[in-house]
Amino acid sequence: MKKYQKQFRIVKMAQVLDASLHGYYRWIRMGCPDEKTRDREMIDAIRNVQQENSYRTGSPRVHKELKKKGHSIGRNKVARLMSENDLSCRTKRAYIRTTVSDPKKKPAPNLLQRDFVARAPDTKWVSDITYVRTVRGWAYLCVIIDLYSRLGGRMVFV
Repeated sequence: MKKYQKQFRIVKMAQVLDASLHGYYRWIRMGCPDEKTRDREMIDAIRNVQQENSYRTGSPRVHKELKKKGHSIGRNKVARLMSENDLSCRTKRAYIRTTVSDPKKKPAPNLLQRDFVARAPDTKWVSDITYVRTVRGWAYLCVIIDLYSRLGGRMVFV
């Protein structure tokens, strides 16, 4: 359009080419940057934002940071550039704090003293608890085993 602006009216060319006048004038105002050059610059800016945030930011947050720094770019373009250049954020692993220990309290006594052989039923029981992530949230699984028979006496899944 810029090349033919002396021969044809800009408004008419925009209609024929199905382009927006606003987009054309914005392109002129920005110094007619090549789209690939602009994309490379934006990818570098995205990398910088991610590096500043320990690679823990996704496209919405990166977009917000780029806007703060004065870059003119859409949220979907940020998402597309991140996807195309494998700039996804690192997700934080799920973590549950299971024990809140009181350093002033004395630990429970070790009654077994690592002697895991039982000579009669119902004399030595051991248990363990674990956490299982489900669709509904975290479920707690506790298993209690008689050391004599090695059979689980109780299994609670809440």
